[in-house]
Amino acid sequence: MLYLENEDGNEQQTTGQALGLALREFASIKLLVLSACETAVGGSSGSTAEQMAAVGLPAVLAMRFAVTDAGARLFTEKLYERLTAGDTLTKAMHDARLALWTYTEQQRQLVPQVVTLAEWFTPVLYQNQYMGALVDRDQYSSSTLNRFYPKAAFIKGTHTRLIGEGFIGRKRLLIQLRQCFQRGKHVCLHGLGGLGKTTTAEAFADSYRKRNGHDILVFRNGPEIQEAVILERLFTKWKLVTQPEEFLIQQVRALLDSPDHSPEAKLQLLIDNYLNENPTILIVDNFEDVQTEGDDTQQQAIVSDSLRTFMRHLLQHAPPSCPVLLTSRYLITDLADLVTHLAVDKMTSAEQYRYINFSEVLRKIPLAERAIIDRRFDGHPAPSSFWKAC
Repeated sequence: MLYLENEDGNEQQTTGQALGLALREFASIKLLVLSACETAVGGSSGSTAEQMAAVGLPAVLAMRFAVTDAGARLFTEKLYERLTAGDTLTKAMHDARLALWTYTEQQRQLVPQVVTLAEWFTPVLYQNQYMGALVDRDQYSSSTLNRFYPKAAFIKGTHTRLIGEGFIGRKRLLIQLRQCFQRGKHVCLHGLGGLGKTTTAEAFADSYRKRNGHDILVFRNGPEIQEAVILERLFTKWKLVTQPEEFLIQQVRALLDSPDHSPEAKLQLLIDNYLNENPTILIVDNFEDVQTEGDDTQQQAIVSDSLRTFMRHLLQHAPPSCPVLLTSRYLITDLADLVTHLAVDKMTSAEQYRYINFSEVLRKIPLAERAIIDRRFDGHPAPSSFWKAC
């Protein structure tokens, strides 16, 4: 049994047979590597690897026993190195096992007082058919990698740095966002500038739109995060989507222009007539533009009382199908009781590695020189634009 994580971040139990049947539909899959402990240990219905091989996958590589992190890393590095060099699967398996055996002997000589377990016999290969080299180096070209990185289907904005349709990293954050939206909660992504708050918000909203049929409205920066602008944009969207009769448009227009009604009353009119019937994600980006200039504290108040009242009304009365997603460098103290604050931190090493590989320019840099980029990036997505311009 494999314990996987579904898109909502919850545990999903999957048998080797079920996963094998799903993967068998893709003719391009020639080798499946299960680099996890005891994936080749059988029960009454056979091991996970045996179940996958039984449904017809060409080759499955699994582990007979528990495997250490160091052993798994060394084995897979050598395996993939030899496969990409054009070796056959059998030869690559032999060299990877040999690397494990050599490492064990070296460790036993260098630190004899420490027990170093032999792991070279832990990996086992199940093959349904003979396979030569998985990589044909004669057919390799600079465009080969590009096929793994599809062009973005998401419309980029001035402040958007989305790279590729398969958004890079932030998996845990995306799961938290989805869980908050499913519970009808509003969210504020907060963190230092350049960490990708805007990109994360827009990429998540686009993914959520595709799955749930939501529309998206973006209010970006100080000039757009104002009562009059928000009302006008909602009014324009109401006309476009619902296509009301002309006399209704005139009535709503007159009320929005009237000085006798508060901004909150005008907002409620648009909530009742538009948002209640049309699921929409409202992105309020760079909210720090309308927060007080502070003393480097992590929490800042909203600069105007009227905007504070307006935003609180929106958050309190927007229907569950219309979540509000804010981004800010600071926690928003005035809205702390109405939004869930999620911190955006630096990318992990794995996320940064994948992020660099998504750049057609940066992925060409030799691995030996990547250490310099890793130090300069330090988990921040923003420097990529400067590196690519060099």
